[in-house]
Amino acid sequence: MSMYDMQQYAAAMQQQQQAYLQAYSAAGYDISAYQAALQQQQQQMLAQQQQQQQAQQQQQQGAGGGGNVLQVTGCANETVGNIVRGVYNLSSQNHERPVYCRTEQVNNMDVLIYFWDERDGPSFCGWWFGPKVGGDQVWAYNPSRAGTPPPSGWQVPYDGPIDHSFAVTPQGASAEGYEAAIKRQEEERIRQEQQRALEEQQRKQEEARLRIEQHAATTARTALRELMNVTPENATTLWQQVQTVLQTELPKCGSMAGQIQQEAQQAMEQAQQQVEAVKAQRIRDAERKAEETQILEQTKSQNQVQMGEFAVLVEKTEAAGAKLKEIAAPLDKPGGMSVPDSEALLKMVASTATECISVAQEALAFALQRRQLLEPTSVLSMQFMSAEAKQLVDEVRPELLKLEKRLSECLQLAVTTHLAAKTNVVKAGKREKATRTMEARTALFKKYDANGDGFLDASEIAVYAKGEYKYELSSAQIDRILAAASSGTAGKVDKEHFAEIKLVLGVIREEAAAAERIRIAEEKRKVLEEKKAGYVAQISKLAESITAFEASVAKVIESIPPLQQTDFASVTPSDFKGKVSAVEENIEGSKKESETLRASLKDITVSATEPELTPFVQLECRKLELKVEMLIPRLGQIQMVLENVKMNYARVQRRELDILRSKVARALKARAAAEKWSKEELLKSLDKDEDGSVSASDFTAACQACTDLEITTESAEQLFKHLDYDSEGKLSAETLETLTKTYYRVAAESILTAELSVAEAGGIRRLEISELLEELEPPATDEASGLKRVKAIALRDGSTGWVTIAGNETAIFLEETLPFVTLVAPWQLTKEVGAMSELAKDLPAGEVVEILDYTAKEENGQSRIRVRTTTTPSVIGYLPGPVCDPASLLRYMMR
Repeated sequence: MSMYDMQQYAAAMQQQQQAYLQAYSAAGYDISAYQAALQQQQQQMLAQQQQQQQAQQQQQQGAGGGGNVLQVTGCANETVGNIVRGVYNLSSQNHERPVYCRTEQVNNMDVLIYFWDERDGPSFCGWWFGPKVGGDQVWAYNPSRAGTPPPSGWQVPYDGPIDHSFAVTPQGASAEGYEAAIKRQEEERIRQEQQRALEEQQRKQEEARLRIEQHAATTARTALRELMNVTPENATTLWQQVQTVLQTELPKCGSMAGQIQQEAQQAMEQAQQQVEAVKAQRIRDAERKAEETQILEQTKSQNQVQMGEFAVLVEKTEAAGAKLKEIAAPLDKPGGMSVPDSEALLKMVASTATECISVAQEALAFALQRRQLLEPTSVLSMQFMSAEAKQLVDEVRPELLKLEKRLSECLQLAVTTHLAAKTNVVKAGKREKATRTMEARTALFKKYDANGDGFLDASEIAVYAKGEYKYELSSAQIDRILAAASSGTAGKVDKEHFAEIKLVLGVIREEAAAAERIRIAEEKRKVLEEKKAGYVAQISKLAESITAFEASVAKVIESIPPLQQTDFASVTPSDFKGKVSAVEENIEGSKKESETLRASLKDITVSATEPELTPFVQLECRKLELKVEMLIPRLGQIQMVLENVKMNYARVQRRELDILRSKVARALKARAAAEKWSKEELLKSLDKDEDGSVSASDFTAACQACTDLEITTESAEQLFKHLDYDSEGKLSAETLETLTKTYYRVAAESILTAELSVAEAGGIRRLEISELLEELEPPATDEASGLKRVKAIALRDGSTGWVTIAGNETAIFLEETLPFVTLVAPWQLTKEVGAMSELAKDLPAGEVVEILDYTAKEENGQSRIRVRTTTTPSVIGYLPGPVCDPASLLRYMMR
């Protein structure tokens, strides 16, 4: 059996055995012994595979001694022969056979000899010539299963006849020896196949035996599962059936017989327990049914008692309702009783109705409290007496509903009777009031019927109007009343039409009042028209002022672009200041004008106190106010633009002055070198009166004394003011000393060296971009390289050495700059070196400071930087160092 066949057989057997183990384990069997036997069998198979592999290796070594190198000769097909003829080296392995590769490619393709097994079918199994293992393109084929490429029997092309001239032999070996080795391999292959067939037969026999055992075990277990349905009635029959099955199948179970016997014993015991449990449950069910029967009888008895009590309460309520109806009966007769008697009887009705309702509520409370007894629905949950319980509930429920309906009718009677009594009493009161009204009207008629003829004539009507309503009637009005209210007698009104006099008189009085209101309203309208005309005049005048204000704002806006387009480098500060001042005055004037206009609009709005004119005045004033408010933000925008212009001009001036400062510093140092002055002598030459400071005139004179510096008096004075941070009119010695120092910014990464010569110098450290350096000696030239270099000290850590200023071509390593740095975060400026010393000033992020001294240290060695703020007034103090370190507070930033 080949190595591949052995592996295939082992994999199939292992997969089948694992399936058996999973089935037995799921059924609850002990499979530990079987697993041990299986493991032993797998170890034996592995040993056989190793022996097979060793035998194949020996066969390959015995095929002529040159098995790693093959030579292909012959081939009648010239096209294929040109491809396959040549020398082949052992390169890899495929399907447990060696793969050989020709030493030379053909048409940029490899030529391989490889073996392919039966995985794609027997017709594809054998040795192949092709450019790729398992590829579709092939040139020759041999169906041999030998362990090495056979020497002959090759088909060219792969589906053609055998080419007897085609030979594959090991290089350096005879053809006869290679043929003999191949023959031995073929004999070994046949022997292995016979062995494999024998093993396959044994395997099938073993599987058949296992299937018989499995079927017998399954049949026995199926019979045992029937015991799960055992009852006291069928227990004997099922046990006999199980015994019969076990007697037949147990001998067939083989190694599983013991396990099946144990399962049968357990199943029989469980069945016996189930039978006993069923018997016990039936006894409990009988006891429960007797208990439910007793409960149902008790419930019937209690229901009868409670229904009787509830019926008594309902009858009591009905008696109270009948009494109420009897008491309220007299009130149903109109005019039968006086109002006081009706009200007294109504109180009795209310009291009786309350009593009736109270009795009804007592019955309702009884029904709610005893609901479970009156309608015993709880018995419906009985298990064995459910039908009897349902019958009881169905019998009780209609009777209970009848009693509840009678109780509801009594309540409704009490409420409706009481309401009807109240309505009758109210009607009686209205009738009595109407009677009194008629009597009063008759008395009033008699009062003004002066002649007692039963009529009111024109004079008597006039007296009536004046006496009752204090109103003087005109003749026309009296005639109007007589026309509307006179009876059959002309010019007179009888008692039946007396009420019409009052009605017409009311209309006449209302007409008079309406005419008076119209007159007053007309007078008020005229006054409002006059006031409105005044408001309109004031608003129109303000509208003209706002139009002029808009024109002035537009003029201010027009003055900004020329200012923005100014060449800041060519205009003098005084001229620029004059232009800016003129714009600022216009902006300020416009702001004041807007405030005046808004105040005037507010005054007009406040003065309009008339409710009829207030909305009009507020609306018109609001329209004008919106115009003003729309212009105010524009003034703010103009102010911001102007501030930006001033900032840009200041930035340009500061940059120009910084450049001039560098030129002055370089010129002063050149003069000191020419005069051979020390730094102290240079400062002394500037301080004429030796008071420790330099005035503007002395500074100007010193600048103009430098032969290589061209500077005007105005420029010198501007630089002096630029350096005089505190506007004291003098420069301190410390300012002058800082002025004479020269600083550089590292523009490109370079090396700080120990010597001037680049060739001989050793590197001290690498300088990073934007580091600050202070010049210690004037720049010098390295004779060997021709590079201009300067000796300087690094402000970050105090390292001293030489640095190249510029390369031979365009590379710039150092740029001359000023000692200004920027705070990257807000910090506190202290007056002394110690971090805990007195606070000098809180500095915001972005604050620009000038470095005065970078060598100070605290007692603990922490670096401290002495700086001066560039804002007015300037403040001198200390900040934590170092300078221009990636983690430091102070960073270089272009001004």
